[in-house]
Amino acid sequence: MAYAEKTSVSVAKSKEDTEELAKYKTAEEDGRLVVLPVKYGDILYYIYQGEIYEFEVSYFCVHNRNRVEIHLFGTPGYALCTYNGELDEDWYLTREEAEKAIAIVEKGGLI
Repeated sequence: MAYAEKTSVSVAKSKEDTEELAKYKTAEEDGRLVVLPVKYGDILYYIYQGEIYEFEVSYFCVHNRNRVEIHLFGTPGYALCTYNGELDEDWYLTREEAEKAIAIVEKGGLI
Protein backbone atom coordinates (compact mmCIF):
# COMPACT_ATOMS: atom_id res chain seq x y z
CA MET A 1 0.00 0.00 0.00
CA ALA A 2 1.40 3.40 -0.95
CA TYR A 3 2.07 6.03 1.72
CA ALA A 4 -0.82 8.25 0.53
CA GLU A 5 -3.24 5.30 0.74
CA LYS A 6 -2.02 4.39 4.24
CA THR A 7 -2.39 7.98 5.37
CA SER A 8 -5.94 8.30 4.03
CA VAL A 9 -6.89 5.01 5.70
CA SER A 10 -5.41 6.27 8.99
CA VAL A 11 -7.29 9.56 8.71
CA ALA A 12 -10.56 7.76 7.92
CA LYS A 13 -10.08 5.40 10.88
CA SER A 14 -9.18 8.32 13.11
CA LYS A 15 -12.35 10.15 12.05
CA GLU A 16 -14.46 7.03 12.75
CA ASP A 17 -12.85 6.68 16.19
CA THR A 18 -13.45 10.35 16.96
CA GLU A 19 -17.11 10.08 15.92
CA GLU A 20 -17.57 6.95 18.04
CA LEU A 21 -15.98 8.61 21.07
CA ALA A 22 -18.23 11.65 20.55
CA LYS A 23 -21.29 9.34 20.69
CA TYR A 24 -20.10 7.90 24.02
CA LYS A 25 -19.40 11.38 25.38
CA THR A 26 -22.88 12.56 24.39
CA ALA A 27 -24.44 9.47 25.97
CA GLU A 28 -22.50 10.13 29.17
CA GLU A 29 -23.58 13.78 29.26
CA ASP A 30 -27.20 12.72 28.66
CA GLY A 31 -27.03 10.20 31.54
CA ARG A 32 -27.40 7.24 29.15
CA LEU A 33 -23.96 5.67 29.58
CA VAL A 34 -23.44 2.97 32.21
CA VAL A 35 -20.03 1.41 32.89
CA LEU A 36 -20.34 -1.90 34.69
CA PRO A 37 -17.46 -3.17 36.85
CA VAL A 38 -18.22 -6.79 35.90
CA LYS A 39 -20.00 -8.86 33.26
CA TYR A 40 -22.39 -11.81 33.46
CA GLY A 41 -20.64 -14.80 35.02
CA ASP A 42 -17.87 -12.83 36.75
CA ILE A 43 -17.21 -13.36 40.45
CA LEU A 44 -17.65 -10.64 43.07
CA TYR A 45 -16.22 -10.91 46.57
CA TYR A 46 -18.14 -9.76 49.63
CA ILE A 47 -16.85 -9.31 53.17
CA TYR A 48 -19.24 -10.14 55.98
CA GLN A 49 -18.11 -10.44 59.62
CA GLY A 50 -14.49 -10.85 58.57
CA GLU A 51 -15.18 -13.64 56.06
CA ILE A 52 -14.95 -13.46 52.26
CA TYR A 53 -17.84 -14.83 50.23
CA GLU A 54 -17.83 -15.38 46.45
CA PHE A 55 -20.87 -14.66 44.29
CA GLU A 56 -21.34 -15.16 40.56
CA VAL A 57 -23.01 -12.32 38.65
CA SER A 58 -26.35 -13.34 37.13
CA TYR A 59 -27.93 -10.12 35.80
CA PHE A 60 -28.20 -6.35 36.15
CA CYS A 61 -31.04 -3.89 36.85
CA VAL A 62 -31.04 -0.13 36.90
CA HIS A 63 -31.97 0.57 40.52
CA ASN A 64 -32.44 4.33 40.41
CA ARG A 65 -30.55 7.37 39.25
CA ASN A 66 -26.85 6.57 39.26
CA ARG A 67 -27.25 3.08 40.79
CA VAL A 68 -27.24 -0.38 39.23
CA GLU A 69 -28.18 -3.62 40.99
CA ILE A 70 -25.81 -6.50 40.29
CA HIS A 71 -27.81 -9.66 40.98
CA LEU A 72 -26.01 -12.79 42.02
CA PHE A 73 -26.61 -16.51 41.71
CA GLY A 74 -27.39 -18.29 44.97
CA THR A 75 -28.61 -15.31 46.97
CA PRO A 76 -31.68 -13.07 47.00
CA GLY A 77 -29.40 -10.08 47.63
CA TYR A 78 -27.45 -7.95 45.22
CA ALA A 79 -24.47 -5.64 45.03
CA LEU A 80 -24.83 -2.00 44.03
CA CYS A 81 -22.58 0.06 41.82
CA THR A 82 -22.67 3.55 40.39
CA TYR A 83 -23.07 4.25 36.69
CA ASN A 84 -19.29 4.78 36.68
CA GLY A 85 -18.72 1.20 37.85
CA GLU A 86 -17.78 1.93 41.46
CA LEU A 87 -18.86 -0.86 43.81
CA ASP A 88 -20.40 -0.23 47.23
CA GLU A 89 -18.22 -0.89 50.26
CA ASP A 90 -17.55 -4.50 51.27
CA TRP A 91 -17.75 -5.63 47.59
CA TYR A 92 -14.53 -6.36 45.68
CA LEU A 93 -13.54 -7.39 42.17
CA THR A 94 -10.78 -9.75 43.33
CA ARG A 95 -10.12 -11.96 46.33
CA GLU A 96 -6.80 -10.16 46.78
CA GLU A 97 -8.58 -6.80 47.21
CA ALA A 98 -10.94 -8.33 49.78
CA GLU A 99 -8.05 -9.93 51.69
CA LYS A 100 -6.20 -6.59 51.79
CA ALA A 101 -9.33 -4.89 53.16
CA ILE A 102 -9.65 -7.49 55.92
CA ALA A 103 -5.96 -7.06 56.81
CA ILE A 104 -6.41 -3.29 57.13
CA VAL A 105 -9.42 -3.71 59.42
CA GLU A 106 -7.60 -6.33 61.53
CA LYS A 107 -4.77 -3.81 62.05
CA GLY A 108 -7.31 -1.31 63.37
CA GLY A 109 -7.59 0.77 60.22
CA LEU A 110 -10.49 1.87 58.13
CA ILE A 111 -11.06 0.71 54.57
